[in-house]
Amino acid sequence: MHLVPVPVPGDGDCLFRSLQHQALFLGGGGPWADKTRVAAAVPDVMSMRRLLAEFIRSHASLFGPFLELEKGEASGAALSSEAERVAAYCTALARSYEVWGSHVELVAAATLFDTAIDVVTADRVERCLPSTTRESSAAPTTCTAAAARGWTVVLYQHQYALGAHYDPTTTTARTRTSVRPP
Repeated sequence: MHLVPVPVPGDGDCLFRSLQHQALFLGGGGPWADKTRVAAAVPDVMSMRRLLAEFIRSHASLFGPFLELEKGEASGAALSSEAERVAAYCTALARSYEVWGSHVELVAAATLFDTAIDVVTADRVERCLPSTTRESSAAPTTCTAAAARGWTVVLYQHQYALGAHYDPTTTTARTRTSVRPP
């Protein structure tokens, strides 16, 4: 199987557009194996942003220590607690362009969709696995056999003048088409 990148615009939503593409074409584990459910949950890039923002917000202790939002960045005032930092970050994440995707969003997507996500760079492949730590009493997430093949995105770290860029991938068996903004 040969993977090829699917070009997406370098518009600040490239990671979220890449994750949406992979979710729509490959599905995930558990309830996300149903592609109809995926299509209803993430019909566009803003839906993917909102879904991940809500997931990060609901798992604040898991993601909070890794968020890059500086104190007061969202509101101009000092944020006194981690909960306020997470809330401010997730509010910004849910709006286009205010927060670019990062490793935090990759781990959130892997955990939410119960799938491994391979990130291909020029010199290596890094695998993001679903987190096995959850705040709820639910059983720990494991990558199901159906989702074990996972998703693959390409990260161009130094090719674009504005910073990093992500593209989703597809197999050569599929038609290669660009993903256009809605």
